[in-house]
Amino acid sequence: MKMKRINEQKGAVLIVSILILLILTFIGVSTLQVAPLQEKIAANYQDTNISFQAADTVEREAETFVDSLVDISSFTNSNGLYTAGNVPNPFTSGTWSGSASRASTQSIPGAANARYFVEMVGTYDSGTVSLNIYNYGQDPNTGPVTVFRIVVHATDTTGTAETIVQSFYGRRF
Repeated sequence: MKMKRINEQKGAVLIVSILILLILTFIGVSTLQVAPLQEKIAANYQDTNISFQAADTVEREAETFVDSLVDISSFTNSNGLYTAGNVPNPFTSGTWSGSASRASTQSIPGAANARYFVEMVGTYDSGTVSLNIYNYGQDPNTGPVTVFRIVVHATDTTGTAETIVQSFYGRRF
């Protein structure tokens, strides 16, 4: 059995070790570059979710407001209450300030500028067609239903996420 002397080794282990360390360095550097991007994605998702939850909450507030109405005389095309076809453009920033829309009365953590407007679409007599699915709520076919379109706008406190939600709500007076 022959033994190699130290001066006959060519340094193969050293070269392989350096290559492995170089590969691990590249992996570490790429991970450091991806982490901040993933953090930004997560923050944007959270902002969007807060904005949507705020819009959904204000939508329920608007429905409660419509339920509290005694009649439709307050729909005078101002103060966020409009008749059919007279609504402001929901995609214009001026719609969501002043008297063009109504401010939410609720304090929603993480959300800002939650507002809505209501359009009275019209009154429809159900006739023989049931407007009430599966007899949920009021009895079907018992009179005309006034339909309202509710448009809600909400943003998060950072202003990076904006949500506009539209729904239709019917009520018998």
